[in-house]
Amino acid sequence: MRRVVIALVAVAGLAAAGIFLVGHTRAVDDEQAAKDAERAFAANLDKGDQKAVGGMLDRRFTWTNTDGTSRNRRDTLKDFAALAAANKGDSDVQTHFYGRVLTVRGVHNDARFLRVFVKRRHGWKAFLLLETPMPAAAGASASVEQATGAGDCDNPCRTVPYTPKTQMDKDILAAWQNTQMQEAATGTQGDPVTAMRIYDFGTNAAVMTSQHTPYRGGRPYTNVRIWVLRDGRWQLALSQQVAIQAATPAPAVASKQ
Repeated sequence: MRRVVIALVAVAGLAAAGIFLVGHTRAVDDEQAAKDAERAFAANLDKGDQKAVGGMLDRRFTWTNTDGTSRNRRDTLKDFAALAAANKGDSDVQTHFYGRVLTVRGVHNDARFLRVFVKRRHGWKAFLLLETPMPAAAGASASVEQATGAGDCDNPCRTVPYTPKTQMDKDILAAWQNTQMQEAATGTQGDPVTAMRIYDFGTNAAVMTSQHTPYRGGRPYTNVRIWVLRDGRWQLALSQQVAIQAATPAPAVASKQ
């Protein structure tokens, strides 16, 4: 009887250890699968394999190039030659894994690029590609999101033209608007939002896309932000934007005196 008890305890211990190892292995496998998908995507672009690349694009895929022109999946494949030409000679590549989201940042063709891959039911897919021209002048700021002013910050601090669909989206929007209010309190006015969308991936990562009109005036721009749940709160992991060159420059917002 004593041997049976010991055997059962040993089996239980192995089962518990097995569960832990399986969970750990699954996370490692997901990250490796995401990186493998990204490498295959880049290799197929380099080879000009349109069919292979097309099979790796998410149905919601968007490519926003250095001119700020955005193309959906269908239009991207129609202009595949331009996509392939733009994505050559990657350098300074950095990847970050967030459960069901992989971000890849680097430099090519005098532009900083951001590729976002997401885990779907049938594997990892390319969800987004954003390219931002590198500043011509040394030390020039690439950010167009911050502006100094004394406006009341209704948009983006309190209202935006977007209605969250999930509690997760509500929490992310609230976290972002809280940072906007904090910056406004120090005299840094956020740029008004003209369009916004949040895409949830799992329970701890999301992609926020938005368009803004510069508070100080200038061309509208597209922004991509990656949000992750850490330490029980939503935090901004990265943000990148590009001006829409085809858009008419907007005048500066008049500050309330």
